[in-house]
Formats: sequence, structure tokens, C-alpha cells
Amino acid sequence: MRPSSNSLTSVEAKLAGARMRKALVTGFLLLSACTREAKPEWETRYEKARSEADAAFTANQLARAGELFRTASEALPAGDSRKEECAQRIATCRFLELREMGLKLFADGKVSEAILVLEDAVKALPKGDPRIAEAQEKLNGLRFQARSRAGREKMARQNWLEAAKDFEAALEFAAADQKQETNALIGFCRKFAEADEAFLGKKDYAKAAPLYEELLKNPHGLSKETGPRAVGQERTDEDREPREAPRGLQQGHDADRAIPEKRLAGAVEEHRGPARRAAEEVTRRLSVYFVTLPT
Repeated sequence: MRPSSNSLTSVEAKLAGARMRKALVTGFLLLSACTREAKPEWETRYEKARSEADAAFTANQLARAGELFRTASEALPAGDSRKEECAQRIATCRFLELREMGLKLFADGKVSEAILVLEDAVKALPKGDPRIAEAQEKLNGLRFQARSRAGREKMARQNWLEAAKDFEAALEFAAADQKQETNALIGFCRKFAEADEAFLGKKDYAKAAPLYEELLKNPHGLSKETGPRAVGQERTDEDREPREAPRGLQQGHDADRAIPEKRLAGAVEEHRGPARRAAEEVTRRLSVYFVTLPT
């Protein structure tokens, strides 16, 4: 039995409709492809620079990464939110680069140079950056070490008042657990200066003796030596030669002006009196101590 003409017409109409819908979809896609805008040239430059910057940062090539982030930022138009992100990356690269440089200088013993570089590292961070507080804390630790070391070096030269000033400067940067010892060192240096002034300057031996006794109770960074040692000044040829006990007032005066080891060499003369002998005995005991800096 042959299909009716009406059935054929219906099938052909459906096929024609399907072909027309397919043609419309194809035309729409072609039209969209033709009318789509090409990517701006600045966007291409940004993407390239940003990709290279991220790769350099990952490889710890901080100086190169910073320059590439700057190139990427400059490619963006004004008002683009990605500029702020690039600025933060540039600051991070500069901060990390300077911090690395400062820590290397510190490890090489160049403390003053290291502090200056690390100060610049902190300045590289934008205001409000949470890393500033941590960086400042570490920087204060280095400042404390530098000032404390300077104070101990002056202690080694028996420059007590200047040493006290260095420890006072260190106190500004001391952590909570460092303040007590630093204050004690300040008091120690000032008391030693007072004792030396009484003994050497004013010849007030009754005042000097108890001050030296107090200093011996806690010598603060002084360590005992197993033999005689000139503290804080070179031994002269005269010092190296055997000496007799000092005789006469002039010899006693010269001994008073010398360092403890030298001024106490020989017997104590009778005319010096009990107070003076007591002060000399204490300084004799004190003279076996000398300053050693921490390694």
C-alpha cells in the first residue's frame, strides 16, 4: 500500500524545518565569531609580564620578579584593580630582597650595615602591612645586640660611663626578658665608675672598698683568668720586668693611677692605713677578672 500524499508532505515539512533551524544556529555562531572583539594589546602585554613575574617569584629571583610585576602594572589602564595587586607584589619582592641582604650582612658581622638595610626593608612595605610588626621586632633585636656588644667592648676597656650609656641605649630595644640584665649592667658600670673615682681620683679608700666588694658579688660578664692579666691596656716593658715593692709616696701615687694589677703589685706599705689596705685587697681580688665578649 502506497503512502498518501498528505503523509509525504508532513515528513518533508519536518525535515525542512530541522534544516532551517540548523542553518540559523550555524549562522548565529558565525555571526558571533565575526563580531567578537579582539583582545586588547595591553591585556596581552599584561598577561605575558604577569606570567613571567610569577615564575621569577617562585624561583626566588626577587629583583627580576619585582621588575616584571612593575611592567605588568604599567601595562594596565588607570583604574584597573589589578594594579593594586601588582603594587603589593612589588613591595613584597623589595622587602624580601632587602631582608635577605640584611641578614647576610649580619651573619658576616657587619651589624651597623645590616640594621640600615633592614630598616629600608621595613620601609618598603605599604602602611598597614601585617609583616611590619614582626619585622620591627626582629630589627629591634638586632639593635639591642649591637648596642649591648658596644657596651661590653667599652667594659673591656674599663670605660665604665660610656659602657653604661650604650646599655641604656640598648634598653630601648630590649625584650621583656632582657630588661632585668640590661638594667643590672647599667648599675654595675656606674658603680664601677664610682668606685674607681673614689679610689683613684679622691683617694677615698673607705668608700672604694665596699663598692668593689659589692661589684665582686656579681661580676656581670667578667670571667676569671688563671693568671695575672692587664685589664684594658697594654703591658709596657716596665711591666714585664720584675719589680720590687713600691717605696715612697711617689711610687705609691703611680701605683694608684695604674690598672688594678699594676697598682697592687708588691707589698702594701704601712703608711697607707687600714682603709687603703682594705680597698687594695678588694681590687687585687677584682683584678683576676677580665671582660670577655660573647661568641
